[in-house]
Amino acid sequence: MKQTFSFRRFGLLARKHYTENRINYFAGLGAYTLFLLLALHGVLRDSMPSLDRFEAIIIFVTFFAPFILAKINFAPYIYTQRQVEALTLPATKGEKFLFATLNTFVVLALAIVGLEVVASLVAPRCAELNEFAFVRSITGHWFAGLTEMLVIAPIFATSIIFAYTISHKGHVGISLIATWGAIVLLYAIPSLLINGDGTSIATMAFPAFITTLNNHIEVGDTLLECTTEKIVQSRWWNSLIMPAVLLVAAWFKFHEYETK
Repeated sequence: MKQTFSFRRFGLLARKHYTENRINYFAGLGAYTLFLLLALHGVLRDSMPSLDRFEAIIIFVTFFAPFILAKINFAPYIYTQRQVEALTLPATKGEKFLFATLNTFVVLALAIVGLEVVASLVAPRCAELNEFAFVRSITGHWFAGLTEMLVIAPIFATSIIFAYTISHKGHVGISLIATWGAIVLLYAIPSLLINGDGTSIATMAFPAFITTLNNHIEVGDTLLECTTEKIVQSRWWNSLIMPAVLLVAAWFKFHEYETK
């Protein structure tokens, strides 16, 4: 098969996926609806309305849903008993990987957007009756309070996708530990190695090349001082650069599955 993209094959791939996993998606929608109703009850109750439930649920969805979604989308390609059927489907490698990745992110994004939109719509009632609870909540501000969390979400989700693609016979736990361990080392080691004479950390960020340093150099009776500039902002590294690297690496591992 020519490795060219076809919207028709992509659509058929999506149709097959949703048909085979409709029970999983209906169960997920049911749980999502239940969570939403519980969160609404917390805001609409007469005594001390609060957005706390929305806050807890949106954090839970952001950092738990990727595990479920990645498993549903990538399971056919990583579990031995399902590989033959999945890898011989009349679709290109790129179409299979793109659908699995996009579907993971799109469903996750829809879940987060739905919660935040509903929270923002009912937030005025909470602000009117319990202003303190409204101000301190990260939800209900039309995504303004979710900025830091949404910066981290892409690297978290892509690390899970990468872990699924490198797993052996579906044993994802070991892959996740190895992936997150490597990311922690990548972030931490360079900064731990910064311990030269006359050098101090002005602003801490990970990894080291997004850390601002103060340098003091003595030449005779002259003291030279300079401050380094960050090569790249941390939010770009966390929300764009590192996720892109993880997705490219995941693609090569996915390609390796199909080749074998």
